Amino acid sequence: KSREDTVRKIQLILVQSKHIKTKNHVLNNKNKQKKFLKRKRLEKVVRSHF
Repeated sequence: KSREDTVRKIQLILVQSKHIKTKNHVLNNKNKQKKFLKRKRLEKVVRSHF
């Protein structure tokens, strides 16, 4: 019984860590997109000024 419990715990931990990783990945992608959009906007502004 106790062995099953530990196995279940380990699986839970693995699933959680996987979830955290994907969450972080999504957040990173969002930040990259934001930075990219910001840069694009800046380029537009700079072009319109010169």
